[in-house]
Amino acid sequence: MLGVGVRERLPDGTEILAVWSHLRRSGVAKLVTVHFFDRE
Repeated sequence: MLGVGVRERLPDGTEILAVWSHLRRSGVAKLVTVHFFDRE
């Protein structure tokens, strides 16, 4: 299993961190969690 965190911006401008996992045996990538940063 390989994991990666990707900082992205949604169409409305909201910044998120998406954490993905790649399952080698099946060759599938799965979204593990999404973190929304604090808004002030």
